[in-house]
Amino acid sequence: ESFLQRLAKQYMFAHKYLTAASQATDPVERLQHVMVWWVAGMNLMGEQFRKPFNPILGETYQCIYEDGSMGFFEQSSHHPPISCWEVSGQEGAYTYAGWGELTAQFRGNSVKALQTGTQNVYFPDGGHITFTLPTVWVTGMAWGDRVIKYCGEMNFSDASNELSCTLTLNPKDKKGLFFSKHVSTPDFMRGEILKKDGKKQKKVSVCEGSWLSELAFDGKVLWTLAENDGVKAPVPASDPLPSDSQFREDLQFTGQGDLTRGGEWKVLLEEKQRYDVKLRKNAKEAHSLESYQREWQKKGEENVSEDMLGGIKWKDEEALKAQRVIIWNFAKKMGKNLFSGHDLTKIPLPIQLFEPESFLQRLAKQYMFAHKYLTAASQAT
Repeated sequence: ESFLQRLAKQYMFAHKYLTAASQATDPVERLQHVMVWWVAGMNLMGEQFRKPFNPILGETYQCIYEDGSMGFFEQSSHHPPISCWEVSGQEGAYTYAGWGELTAQFRGNSVKALQTGTQNVYFPDGGHITFTLPTVWVTGMAWGDRVIKYCGEMNFSDASNELSCTLTLNPKDKKGLFFSKHVSTPDFMRGEILKKDGKKQKKVSVCEGSWLSELAFDGKVLWTLAENDGVKAPVPASDPLPSDSQFREDLQFTGQGDLTRGGEWKVLLEEKQRYDVKLRKNAKEAHSLESYQREWQKKGEENVSEDMLGGIKWKDEEALKAQRVIIWNFAKKMGKNLFSGHDLTKIPLPIQLFEPESFLQRLAKQYMFAHKYLTAASQAT
């Protein structure tokens, strides 16, 4: 499977807990449901020990969750690797949208992976909750037991309601004045939902639990691992884009057990991706503002007379001569139609008179110096 397909599975409990969050009228309760949703999905990472295929630049994935909600995923950057997504609940109950850049650090027999980026959950009433992700730590890469852990913390925030919570994994308890130590297992987590009260932060709820067993707020259990049973993984959309993950030949052959052809296609697609990256880079450079400025300067040097006679005199006499012939023939055609009583507005201009660009594109070039002089104007006092 592709990394995009694995991401889709990671969010498979959204329809259950984010729908509940959407229905909550208490901001604290809503934040609790969002936290429960993410913790419930953390367990899925522990069930996937094999590495997914890296997404190809421009690859997409569309899926449908068991309640009919939709997921859309896209690989928007190759270096650095950045994925974007949007999961939309039924009847607009919620929207989870964001992007993530995956970084990994190899440390001998282990690897630590962190996904940075923006995580947003939007609700129809204007509610907006953001959060950050913990670090994934995998040990036993080459020898020993293969164990997946989470470390660090997750920061949840509801800015409009001035609520926040730092959910810490394997927190330390302070002993004495200067020392603290871990007093729990690595899967244990703890956090406090705080509400801004003037210049202070008021504790309104306490969260404790484990991503391997249950999560409780103020002693009330809102999620247990057993609740994950029976929830179905998303299925691929029936009419996806041609760039969808399910059409990748390397994934298809690998899934069929033909590792030889799967490996061959993997190499081929990676080579194609490198070529695509090169094309995008060249196109970006060719259509940069500096490129347009160089092109217009070149045209000016080649075709504009230094003696402008109060205007611009075009020096390409051959082009002017050819254009005048076209205009003269068009004028004769217009004259014949005029005397015949035909509607002149329905006679199209000859295509030879046109530049291969839209009027909107020409307008854009007309304003290409705005960043320089309007910025100076904005700074003027």
